[in-house]
Amino acid sequence: AVDRYREVLSYDEFNAGARASLARLLLQQERWDELADVLRRELADLFGDDLVAKRKELAAVLLDKTGDAEGALELFKETLWADPNDAVALVAMGRIAEDHPFLRPEVVRLLKPIHQAAERWDDVIALTMVGADDDSPDVTARVCIEAAKLYEQRLDDPDAALAHYRQSLDAVPDQPSVVGQIERLATSLERWDELEAVYAHLLDHADGPDRRLQ
Repeated sequence: AVDRYREVLSYDEFNAGARASLARLLLQQERWDELADVLRRELADLFGDDLVAKRKELAAVLLDKTGDAEGALELFKETLWADPNDAVALVAMGRIAEDHPFLRPEVVRLLKPIHQAAERWDDVIALTMVGADDDSPDVTARVCIEAAKLYEQRLDDPDAALAHYRQSLDAVPDQPSVVGQIERLATSLERWDELEAVYAHLLDHADGPDRRLQ
C-alpha cells in the first residue's frame, strides 16, 4: 500500500488524499524518517493554522521519534515567531533545553525574553536554572544568584531566594556578597539554623582554593 501511494504521488505530487493516506500508513508502521519526509513536503502546500499544526506535528516526530532535536528546534522557533505564546512550542522548547545541553544556550536565548515579556517568572527561573547542571561550579553559582534575585524581586518568595543563594554558596564557597545576602534573608526570616549552617560551611572551606566569582 505504501508503494502504491508513492506511485500516485510520483505523477501527482499535489494529491492531498494520497499524501495523507501515505502519512497515515507510515505512522501506523512507525517508519518515522519516511513520515518526516512526507510531512516536510506537506508544509510547502499549507498556510495559516494548517501550516502551524503541521509544523508542530513534524517537530514532534523529529524530537520524539527520529532524535533530530536540532530540526525540531528550528520548527518550534518558526512556530514561536508566529505566536510567542504557543503552549505546545514553549513546552517542547523547555524539554529540548533540559534534554540536549548543546542546544540549551539557543533555547534559553529564545525563550527568556518571551517569558519575561509575559511576566512568567516561574518559567524564567526554570530556564535560568537549567544552567545549574553545567559542570562548572562558577556557572552554577551565577545562575543560582540570578534565580535568587528573581524569586525575591519578582515572586516575593524570600525562602526560595535564600535556598538559591545557599546553593550558589555550596557551588563556590568564596562569595562574600552571597554570604551577605544569606545573612540578610536568614535574619529577616529568623532562620538562625540557616545562619549557623552557613558559618559552619564557610569554616569547612576556609582553607580551600580561592574560587571567588569575578
